[in-house]
Amino acid sequence: MEVKCIAKVAIIVASLIAFTNLLANGNQILSPGFILIVGNYNLTMQYDCNFVLYDIHGGGHTAISASDTANAGQKCFAQVSDNGNIGVYNGIPPNTPLWIRSSTNVNCPEYQYRINLSMLGNICVVCSKAIGSPILQTGWCSNTGNGP
Repeated sequence: MEVKCIAKVAIIVASLIAFTNLLANGNQILSPGFILIVGNYNLTMQYDCNFVLYDIHGGGHTAISASDTANAGQKCFAQVSDNGNIGVYNGIPPNTPLWIRSSTNVNCPEYQYRINLSMLGNICVVCSKAIGSPILQTGWCSNTGNGP
C-alpha cells in the first residue's frame, strides 16, 4: 500500500460527535485534498488518487485502510452512487472506476446513501434521511475500527 502525507487543503473537523455524515449520493464528490477529521482518524482523498483512512492518535499518521489506487488516474474523486456503492474514479472523462466497494442488501429508495466516519475508525456507507439524522441501514463498512 503506497501512502503519502499530503498538504491539508480542505479540512472538516467533527471531533465532538460519534458518527459524521460526510457525503450523500448523487452529484456530490470528495475532491483531491479533501480531509475529514473525526476524533483520532482522518479520511483523505489524496492528490495521487489514493483514498486513505489514517489513525492520527498521539500525533501519528498511520494508514489503516486505503483504496490502493495511488497514481492509477488523474484528478481522482470518491463518490457514493445511487445504489449505495462507494468508489474512487479517474477524474478525466469518461471517469473510469478505479476502486469500488459494494453495499449489498441495503435498500434506501426514499432516502440517501452517505459515507460516514466513526469515532472508532470505521468508514461505512449508510442510509439516512438527512445529515445528522438516525442511520436506518448500514451497507459496506471498512471494519477498521472497534465498532460501527
